[in-house]
Amino acid sequence: MSRVLHDWPDDKATLLLTNCRKAVSRDGILLIRDSVLPEGDAASQAKQIDLTMLIMTGGMERSEDEWRSLLRAAGFHLANVRRTTSPFDLIEAKPI
Repeated sequence: MSRVLHDWPDDKATLLLTNCRKAVSRDGILLIRDSVLPEGDAASQAKQIDLTMLIMTGGMERSEDEWRSLLRAAGFHLANVRRTTSPFDLIEAKPI
């Protein structure tokens, strides 16, 4: 999935991920290309996008802990976050 889940609040994002979980085999991997908010108060493009998403769609950018909780609620565990130099990171989720 690429830049989809940040459009939605947690309840709707969980529904999307739950449907993905139904399609992913027990040994499969779900890759998500989205922003992971950095810790702390430093400025970042992801934090600017977060404000835009809140205003325009009701969605949000998420921290690593928020991604972990969202994925867990849909039957995945957060296996890895690969930070990139772009505003978008690669989140690896595996079925529980």
